[in-house]
Amino acid sequence: IRGVHVMSAATGADVAPVTTDTADAGQATWSPSGSALAYSAQSASGSRILQVTVSARGPGPASPLSAAGTRAWSPVYDPDGSRVFWLQPAGNVIGLYAAPARGGNSQPVQPDPVHNVFSVDWR
Repeated sequence: IRGVHVMSAATGADVAPVTTDTADAGQATWSPSGSALAYSAQSASGSRILQVTVSARGPGPASPLSAAGTRAWSPVYDPDGSRVFWLQPAGNVIGLYAAPARGGNSQPVQPDPVHNVFSVDWR
C-alpha cells in the first residue's frame, strides 16, 4: 500500500487513504486540531512536505509546503498549529525550515545550526 491511510482505532477496519498522490508518502503528523495532516512525499526528483485537510467528507487535495525538488522530511506542527516545521539540507548541514500551515512561502528557521550564532541583547 502506498501513501498514508487511516483506520478505525477501535476495530482496525475501515482503512481509507488520506493521500491520493502517486508519490511514496510517510512521516505523517496530525495538526493539533486533527483537521490536517502534513507528510513527506518521495518522488524521483526528491522529497517535499505536503499537507491535506481532512474532514468528515474525506481528505482534500494535497497542498505543498516545501519547494519541489528539495529533500525535505520529518514534518511537525507547532503547538498552536499555525506553522509546520521540517528538516532539509542546507549546504553541507541539515537545516530547520517552516511554512505557515495555511500555505505560503517556506522560510529557513535555522539553515545552518553548526555555524549559526544567535545574538541576544539582554537589556
